[in-house]
Amino acid sequence: MKKYKGIRYGFRPASYWEDLDPLSAILRNVTGENRRQMITDFWNAGKLEELDPALLNDVPDDAARQSLGRIHPSFMGGEYLPGYLPGEVEIARICLQSTTSDVISLRARPNEAGIAYRIADEYEGNFSLPITQSKRPLTLAELVRQFEHGWEHELEYDGGLALGYNNMNAEGCDFEDLRNFTRITSTLYRQLEGHFEGVYDDWVKESCAERDRENEAAEDKTEELPKATFPNYLAQLAQKSVDSGRMVTGKSPSPHFQIVFPPPQRSAKLPPQK
Repeated sequence: MKKYKGIRYGFRPASYWEDLDPLSAILRNVTGENRRQMITDFWNAGKLEELDPALLNDVPDDAARQSLGRIHPSFMGGEYLPGYLPGEVEIARICLQSTTSDVISLRARPNEAGIAYRIADEYEGNFSLPITQSKRPLTLAELVRQFEHGWEHELEYDGGLALGYNNMNAEGCDFEDLRNFTRITSTLYRQLEGHFEGVYDDWVKESCAERDRENEAAEDKTEELPKATFPNYLAQLAQKSVDSGRMVTGKSPSPHFQIVFPPPQRSAKLPPQK
């Protein structure tokens, strides 16, 4: 794990069930990402009492969820997370800049051994974590490890939960455009987002540098190819005219190589669309 200057990786909250401030208490288990931002904005403006009380619920009812979705698909982000287990709280979350602003929630709950952890998303995904339980709350460094070494079983890309979704979308996209695709935040670990901001900056720089190296290598390889290896239809006709004694007009010089065109390949028949 790379450590960034100014971040206290040894920080450990006293408890997951003691809020740092009133706003953290309100936001603790609010599932919707846009609702969390709305609550924060109204709180900072001193107008929380003007917000519809239904928007303050941890999990909205079906009517509120449908109303939010009609505003914009992004308002569905997080609203389809599964319910909380008894005593369970969210300690951090991944927010994806997808059409529906998908959210992945890291949760903690008390058990006989101390604290148990699990990941929940909006699609009943199957996840694994490097730390499944602990006696005390995690340090910031341990929490970072949960995201950098945790993974979704259906996600066939490197990078763990932190970078796997960026890597999945990188094919055919500019890395710079994906700089803000993934955000990792926490109301308990205020410097968690700062760590991953550094991670995503580094990801863009390293990915762009690797792409440039690959492009340069491809260009060098192309320049090394002899021109005679490229098909030249006029040259082929000229060669045929020499063999047959016929004259062929054209600008192509007499070839000193033989061109062999491969037979056309039969394309595989695709199965019908379901």
